[in-house]
Amino acid sequence: ALALLAGCAPASVQEPEDGKLHIVATVFPAYDFARAAAGDLADVELLLPPGTESHSYEPTPADILKVQSCDLFLYLGGDSDQWVETILEAAEPTGRTLALIDCVETLEEEHVEGMQEEVGHHHDEDEDDHDHDHDHLGTVTEIDEHVWTAPANAAAITRQFGEVLAELDSANGEQYRANAENMRRRSTLWMANFMRFSTACRTGP
Repeated sequence: ALALLAGCAPASVQEPEDGKLHIVATVFPAYDFARAAAGDLADVELLLPPGTESHSYEPTPADILKVQSCDLFLYLGGDSDQWVETILEAAEPTGRTLALIDCVETLEEEHVEGMQEEVGHHHDEDEDDHDHDHDHLGTVTEIDEHVWTAPANAAAITRQFGEVLAELDSANGEQYRANAENMRRRSTLWMANFMRFSTACRTGP
């Protein structure tokens, strides 16, 4: 279906008259970090409307065209937006593509299958008198895709965006790197302030 949509999309798009790079991001964190790295040197566009659920999003022909023609396409990666991988296969973008989860080291989360069945499950008799077989519960390991929530990761992602933009637009490379470094300093300052506040709350006056 996506291949059909790709075939229905217009064959070309109008190039920006100002010569700026065109960046398309699927989710707001990627959009926000891209703006931080690019400053006013690139046009950054958010693909999904605010409040849209990424898991169930269905791209339009216009969306596919944007992915095809942009200079840099940013997305989350992982199970949250598997539709993106399908688009990339069908649309064959002409620019660079980059997933947030590829910019930092990811963590794994373990979920226990069947846990919902156990919630609210009570026993009238003493638990010591009964042996319960919970072997039917299986553990599922998944990647934590919310990589942008840690300030250190936010800085690392923005720095990676800056490096990619510097490769695409070498004339402004130093400015992209400087913008990313400013983001890192702000994140470091925010984290330091948070840690001081947290310590003060634990120790009291």
